[in-house]
Amino acid sequence: MRHLSTSRCAFVALLLAAAPAVSPSPARGQLRGLPVFFDPTYSYDTRAGVDVGHGGEAGGTAIAVTASRLYQTGNCKRVAVSGGVGTLNPRGGDFETHLMAGALASVLVNPCPRPTSISNPTFRVFAGAGAVHGENGTVADLPIGVGAGYMVPLAIGRIEVWATPRAHYRGSLPPLGHRGWDFAVSGGLNIGVASLGGVRAALDCCEGGVGVGYGFSLWF
Repeated sequence: MRHLSTSRCAFVALLLAAAPAVSPSPARGQLRGLPVFFDPTYSYDTRAGVDVGHGGEAGGTAIAVTASRLYQTGNCKRVAVSGGVGTLNPRGGDFETHLMAGALASVLVNPCPRPTSISNPTFRVFAGAGAVHGENGTVADLPIGVGAGYMVPLAIGRIEVWATPRAHYRGSLPPLGHRGWDFAVSGGLNIGVASLGGVRAALDCCEGGVGVGYGFSLWF
């Protein structure tokens, strides 16, 4: 991993100052209260950042440290692996105090036309696992779904519009309690700035209402 340059440090400071003002937000791992984000194929291979979610099924606030890695396979960065850990503070939810962790892997299904090229639009299939732990127990979550994104190149970066419809299999552990399938969809924007990093914004619907999320990451 390279040392951060002066320009990258300045970029981090700008993002930290601007993050609360970002408009509403594979993925960051299955972290309850956060949208399932879509991994852009045009960033550096390794990314690390922070994601925040409000409302939706959690009805409160989720904050997580997240990281992801893209792996080159043939002409494409075909495989993406993501994960994160954080806290969840719901209003009137199932738990009073929460810790959460999750991971998710996605695979690009459409081909890249030539070496190091970027497919556009991009289609991925993904699956993951996550858990939220509180004083009343643990809830496990297994999401599976598809994602689609379309990238628009700009002079100083790129904007990608994406959506991730999916199904979740959820259950409490232990004791074995309620289990069943839920369906949801996230959609939003990935915005990349040169080769420094990016910001994310998304909406999540519809279990528990509409939630919003946002985040930023550095690229290495």
